[in-house]
Amino acid sequence: MKNFKITLPAKKDSLAKVISLIEEFAEKYSIPPKTLFNLQLIAEEIIVNICSYAYPDKEKGEFSIELSILNGDILIIFKDSGIEFDPTTIEADTKQSVHNATIGGLGIHIVKELAKKIEYIREGNENILKILI
Repeated sequence: MKNFKITLPAKKDSLAKVISLIEEFAEKYSIPPKTLFNLQLIAEEIIVNICSYAYPDKEKGEFSIELSILNGDILIIFKDSGIEFDPTTIEADTKQSVHNATIGGLGIHIVKELAKKIEYIREGNENILKILI
């Protein structure tokens, strides 16, 4: 198994470091450009959600992201110790026009569409989101 892992503060400016890590991972393992784009999009959606909602009241927190290659697929694991949140239960209203749609859930919908498999578990005080693409 080939993998990269990093733990960062749950702040939106940490996203740039994650994008850089993903680019390094993609270069090292010859990940095609479309897959690289999908990895970056997934990371952005999940990290922005963690930074925006996992730690209420500006509580200090962190998250980790791990990238692995398993049998030709890429596994991305996000972990945080913020409030419990299972994104697999979120359903976005995709039937509304962009102008009439309610805010929320569209980013998770995109992640689900890009993933072959998505799994959430709460282990102790930790949210663990596994995404296979």
